[in-house]
Amino acid sequence: MKNNRGKVDMLRRLQQEINNVTPSVYSAIAIGLVEEFGWTADQVNDLFVYTQGLWSACAEKNISMVKWCEELTGIQLCAMLNEKVTSSGKTNLEKMKHGKDSC
Repeated sequence: MKNNRGKVDMLRRLQQEINNVTPSVYSAIAIGLVEEFGWTADQVNDLFVYTQGLWSACAEKNISMVKWCEELTGIQLCAMLNEKVTSSGKTNLEKMKHGKDSC
């Protein structure tokens, strides 16, 4: 019973982290598109709506979005993530929880 409570607490903390990180990632993308490429708010919003469809498609078909991104664009997000070393001396990859879309 105690073990299950620990897992529930871990999942709750993970969900909280996701809820905090996701808006920051989308905000950074929006700022970059507006400042660097002159996109309008409507264009950014249209892109975000489109990407929500990609999230849904990946979930429905059990496709790794990270792997799909790498195959389609050549962008290796996991390689970049692994190179970032945190203040604890561990890479972000070492600290990451492994799921279907982990690096």
